[in-house]
Amino acid sequence: MKVVPIAALALSVACGAAQTPGSISPAKRALIKKVLNLTNTSQAVRASLNMSIMQAAATAPQAVVRSMPELQKVTPEQRKQIQQNFEAAVKRISTRAQAELPKVFDLDKAVDEIFVPVYDRQFTDADLKSLVAFYESPAGRKLVTAQPIIQNDAMKSANEMFGPRVGAMINPILTEERKKIAEDVRKLLAK
Repeated sequence: MKVVPIAALALSVACGAAQTPGSISPAKRALIKKVLNLTNTSQAVRASLNMSIMQAAATAPQAVVRSMPELQKVTPEQRKQIQQNFEAAVKRISTRAQAELPKVFDLDKAVDEIFVPVYDRQFTDADLKSLVAFYESPAGRKLVTAQPIIQNDAMKSANEMFGPRVGAMINPILTEERKKIAEDVRKLLAK
């Protein structure tokens, strides 16, 4: 999922970058909140945050493997047990992080503080009324229901289409840059 927009959301909330609550009329605020509710914005942000947490949790075993060269010498049976331990650790990390998330910030409040000013800048009252009418229509409700599936399917297709090509393109660059970084570190340590 999109990690950068979620990070921007969290950073904006933490830095107080959102518009002050009193500067939007109550009527317009109500329209915006109705659109956000009809489009399941809080749920989408929550799902994106949970996906980010799961992706971050999945990197923990890789870090352990990189830090323990002796893991390269394990037997196939040991490797299988280590993999099972890693999978259990990923689940524990994800579960714990998701439980801690509400302690970090109120997600619904954060969504309001970020999205309400953005919608205020982008849409007039008339636009918002049209959006409400659309999202309350059968087609609008269908779009809201289908949107996560559409995004998921499109992301899978994009990964299948672009993944191998991007990998083939970036791997030589990464290899070259790793060599340069290693060389720079060796030079620095030799001083």
